[in-house]
Amino acid sequence: MNFEPGAEATDSELGPDDIIVRYRGEEIVGLTILHASRRSRVNGPAGGLPKNGTHVHHMT
Repeated sequence: MNFEPGAEATDSELGPDDIIVRYRGEEIVGLTILHASRRSRVNGPAGGLPKNGTHVHHMT
């Protein structure tokens, strides 16, 4: 999902729950949820998405 129309990222980070956070400079411009079709509401109220406070780690 993009937070701005036509937003192009300059960097990205992969979080521990297979969510890629895309940045342009210091601004978050979008998210990619890997394996989204395999996530289910059984895993929690957010359909298997991480809970608040989950930290994102920089890709190496």
